[in-house]
Amino acid sequence: KRPTKEILGRSEDGEIPSNVIYELKDNEHRTNKILPPLTLGKASSNLQSDGSFAIQAVDIRGGKLILKGAGVINNSKLVGVMNDEDIAALNWLNGKVKGGIIEAVQHGKPLSVEVINRTRRKITTELNGDHLTINIEVGYTARLSEDWYGKENSFEKAYLKEVERIAEDEVKKDVKKIAYKLQHDYKTGVAGLYRYVQNQHPKFWEKNKNKWDEIFSKADINYEVDLRIVDFGSKGGIK
Repeated sequence: KRPTKEILGRSEDGEIPSNVIYELKDNEHRTNKILPPLTLGKASSNLQSDGSFAIQAVDIRGGKLILKGAGVINNSKLVGVMNDEDIAALNWLNGKVKGGIIEAVQHGKPLSVEVINRTRRKITTELNGDHLTINIEVGYTARLSEDWYGKENSFEKAYLKEVERIAEDEVKKDVKKIAYKLQHDYKTGVAGLYRYVQNQHPKFWEKNKNKWDEIFSKADINYEVDLRIVDFGSKGGIK
């Protein structure tokens, strides 16, 4: 949203701006609102395949460079801009979350679950004629970092199951929103899911790759996330 000259001409304590931007990506282990780094090679590959991708945006706040939002590129044109919440949801959809916090509400009280590690990711595609179904399953370990519910009991399995379900529902709600945006607002599959169609149904892909945006926009997307709390933060503890 700013002139490139303004971004790349801003020096922080003698640091080279491009180096500052490069180092900001390391925060992806602390937040899920940063996209995985996009190389020129990956961008070129995407443009030649389905023609679309999302690229992290850079801004200036308080005189410092920050990563803020993302541009949605399709056929070499900017077709939309994602906010930080969209990025987080896109990372969940892709199973590329490396850290960050899930914020939810439990019995009217704030609840925070911190992502630790991804344990699995499985993406399969099904065809019924030309209609595509995409099935995504991801699993993560997590930490119950903050819990303000007065009757919490982190040592009870049933209680932890409830927390896991609440956090999972929050993730699925956000994923549903970004899937709708991709399919109906942007009408393009920046999530890179075409690769699974390309690998699992090569003949279909070769026949329909020029119509990918249309096929993706009409596809059914089934998403499941499995969160397992294995640690505690401000409440509870480990027996």
